[in-house]
Parts: sequence; C-alpha cells; structure tokens
Amino acid sequence: MRSGYGRSIFEPLLPLILGRDISGEVAAVGASVSSLTIGQEVFGALHPTAVRGTYADYAILSENELTLKPLSVSHVEASAIPFAALTAWRALKSTARIAKGYVKCYIMTM
Repeated sequence: MRSGYGRSIFEPLLPLILGRDISGEVAAVGASVSSLTIGQEVFGALHPTAVRGTYADYAILSENELTLKPLSVSHVEASAIPFAALTAWRALKSTARIAKGYVKCYIMTM
C-alpha cells in the first residue's frame, strides 16, 4: 500500500494512515466506554475495513477491538498477535474445517 497498491480504491481517502494491529496505553475513553479505563495497557486490531490506521502516536478504536495486554508480554510482542492469530484461526476454520468440540491433528515431518 505504501508503494501505491490499491491506490484507485483508496484515492478518495488519501492521505491514509496504515496499520491495523496496535498495543499501547489507554489515553482517553468516550462516555459510553465501560470496560476500559485511562492508563490500562491494551492490544488489539482495527476492523479490516476501517478508514483510519494505527501507524500513529494515537489511534481511535472501539472497546470491542481491544483487550487487556498480559503483563508478561511486551507491547512489541502484543502488537504482533492480532492479525497473525486471525490468519491462523481462519486457516483452522477454512482449511482444517475445525469446529467446536472437534480436534484434528496434523503432523508434519521433516
């Protein structure tokens, strides 16, 4: 996207802030936010169709796009989790066809 991929789609939105994954500290909350407070460390991801991005000093996300960051995980590590986990989950659902209560085991030998 930085080099122009998707320019015809995003042209009306330019300049565009890229990025979906995020990890940081809650700086402010809206009046309807009930599960987060200022100062909490959180991580998450914007919905793929979001116009705004996370490659910025501050980003606006809804509380359902965030969760508390475990203390044992750094912000760098936490910010690498959301879309990697989503990609793995989609592979399990669509390729392995895993469902609730069902476990399939694949073993890859080298």
